[in-house]
Amino acid sequence: MVGYLSKYDLLHSYNENIFNKFEVQILRSVTGGENDFKPLPMAVPKQRLIDLKRLYDDIVYPVMKDCSNMPKIEGDILWPWPRNIYTFKMCNFDQGNLPEIMAEGYYKVKCTCEGEVKWIVTYFMRMKTQLI
Repeated sequence: MVGYLSKYDLLHSYNENIFNKFEVQILRSVTGGENDFKPLPMAVPKQRLIDLKRLYDDIVYPVMKDCSNMPKIEGDILWPWPRNIYTFKMCNFDQGNLPEIMAEGYYKVKCTCEGEVKWIVTYFMRMKTQLI
């Protein structure tokens, strides 16, 4: 089971437009050293945010719906994105829509959004085997 036990708030208060771009990079390191991280093929290439509706519906929303106030977006595109303070607490990534087996090591997931504002959120994780 993979998850995190922290809480954070994300204030979304700027005007989106249809040209905003979003990308996710996933990197792995054996040692955790900054220069040791290598990109993995699991990624979301830079594309318009509004075109990521299927990814949001299939992966993001199912993981976040029970641990955050992330919205269910109706329609075919992710537009408009509601202004809000989004709160994430005790999210659990073991929902069956992510890889079940990952190699031990350190992972960095970097989410970048570019538009009127450029923001980057980076998650750091350590995976290790735990015998039950």
